[in-house]
Amino acid sequence: MPTNAALVQIMLDLAHIQAADRVVDLGSGDGRLVIAAARKGAQEAVGYEIDVWNVWKARRWARHLGLRNAQFVHASFWKISLSEFNVVFVYGLPPYMARLAEKCRAELAPGTRIVSLLYDLPGWEPTVVQEGIRLYTVR
Repeated sequence: MPTNAALVQIMLDLAHIQAADRVVDLGSGDGRLVIAAARKGAQEAVGYEIDVWNVWKARRWARHLGLRNAQFVHASFWKISLSEFNVVFVYGLPPYMARLAEKCRAELAPGTRIVSLLYDLPGWEPTVVQEGIRLYTVR
């Protein structure tokens, strides 16, 4: 389900993207968050997506914009390590959020920012909630 432009902007604002950030979008869909983070100046922005058609469209869009810091991977994010990233975007459905919360606890370094659209990470306390978007900081 595509995230509208206003929510993308709020997510970016909450994440406070900086030039040294390595950003990942878990289930990147058409790539709009990855592309927005890359345009905002992130060192690297990566989207993991299992729908090959969305990956193809996102790669084409990033190439068209000349974004060398945006990449899209046709793979399940469950099979990769999140340890190299310090900003995580997710729009995960409730049945997967508990498993994702454990993955984040195990793999993310303190200070990593997690921005979740609509759904809570069970057992985590958001530092900010705005328009249904939650910002978590790994402790």
